[in-house]
Order: sequence, then C-alpha cells, then structure tokens
Amino acid sequence: MVNGRLTEKKLKSYLKFGWIIKRTINRAKKIMVQSVSDKERYEKLGAEKNKVKVYKNLKYSIKYNKISEDQKKEYYNTTIDKNKKIIVCGSTRPDEEKIWLDVLKKVDTDNEYQLIIVPRHLKRIYEIEKIILEKFLRNDYSLFTKIEENKKNNETTRYKKIIIVDKMGILTDFYQLADFVFVGGTLVDIGGHSILEPLYYGKKPIIGKYFQNIEEIVKDAKQLGFVEIVENEDEIVEYLKKFENVDTREFFEKNNEINKILDEILY
Repeated sequence: MVNGRLTEKKLKSYLKFGWIIKRTINRAKKIMVQSVSDKERYEKLGAEKNKVKVYKNLKYSIKYNKISEDQKKEYYNTTIDKNKKIIVCGSTRPDEEKIWLDVLKKVDTDNEYQLIIVPRHLKRIYEIEKIILEKFLRNDYSLFTKIEENKKNNETTRYKKIIIVDKMGILTDFYQLADFVFVGGTLVDIGGHSILEPLYYGKKPIIGKYFQNIEEIVKDAKQLGFVEIVENEDEIVEYLKKFENVDTREFFEKNNEINKILDEILY
C-alpha cells in the first residue's frame, strides 16, 4: 500500500469490523502512509508495526501543467480581467460559495476584484447561480462555457465580476492566473482538498479550519508561512487587502520522496 491515509472517522467505522480489517491489511507486505497519525491509526486497526512506514504525500512529486503565454493571453482576452485582483475559489462545496459572495460584497467597494468559482461538482451549477442572483445582478456573472460559446460565434463579452467555471479539468489554469486562491472543503466540515496545486504555482492558499483530510500537508506549509487559515468572513476580507506570492520550489524539492518510496517498493 502506497500513500495511505486513514481519518479518525474512517478508523471508527472500520473498527466495527476489526477482525476482518486486521486480517486484510496484514496481507500487505508493506504499508506506506502519509503521516505519523495515519501510522498510529493503521496500527490501531491491527496492522503489524514493522510493516507501517511514513513517507510524504506522493502529490509532492507531481509536475503540474503550466499554461503557455498564448493560453494566458486568451484567458485575458476573454475571461480574466487582468486590471483586477483575481480570486479563484477551487473545489468549492455547498455554503462556501455563499461565504465568498458575501466576502466579495464587503471587499469590492471600488470594483477592483473578480471572483472565479470552480465548484467541486458541476451538478451544483444551477444552485450556485441561484445564490449569485440573490446577491448580484444577472449581468454580474457568466458561465465559463457561455464565454467560450460567444468566442466561437465571434460575439464580444464584457468582463464579468463573477465567473462560474462549468467545465472539468481547467482548475489549475485559473490557479496560475489568480492573485488569491481559496481551496474548498475547508470552510465547511468536509476536510479539505489538496493545497499543493496552488502552492506549486507559487500561490499561498487560503483555507478554513476544516482541513483534517490534508492535515500533514497543511502542517508542512504552515511551518513556512505558506498557508493562510481563516475562521470567518472578516478574516478573509482582511487578508484580501494583502498580496502574497510565495517561492515554493525548495518546499517541493524537500518533500518529494518519490525515490525513497520506489526504493521501499523495489528492495
């Protein structure tokens, strides 16, 4: 087993079937997990201690895609207003969009911000549109696919205050164009999605207090001041008055343990 993770919640449910789980996990010759806490939980399940070892998250070894200058230019020509401060909210969950729309109302007093919402699940697009229309005008937002459609039809679209990205696979494009990045599943009790993508692009992620799914990565980033943990809307507003890009090259090099993991597997 490689890159294993086990939350406290999952541990409790697995313990109900402890005798089956113990027999199953000990069929593994080696169990490589992401943190000391994960190691302790696996051992509570009955994993043999000599089998369980801790290595850094495999995502530290990923080389994420970088968009070209031509792609950037295309986004700037059609979607991103480079004269504004760009906030990208990635992998958002229910209730998080409402929080960020309220934040936008508070902070955007001089029309200097643009909000890009990239929901975790596209089936929630209509729900998000309804929330926007409770707080903003219809002409204040656009779906990203609508912008693409206008471009194909040679129709001009003025920059919108809010963009909903209703297309899969392009979140990292927007991370690269952002001034501020929020990673979802952290202002509500989901547990958080990976903050490594924005960090890879030198963006300091903003997260809420619910980051139990990514606690080891947050711990690593927090030691270097590479993550901003917020408790409420006022703290978000205050942080958005600043601007911080970070140099994370050494951070990724230091935590990339892919060669150690491969050695563990092969020898």
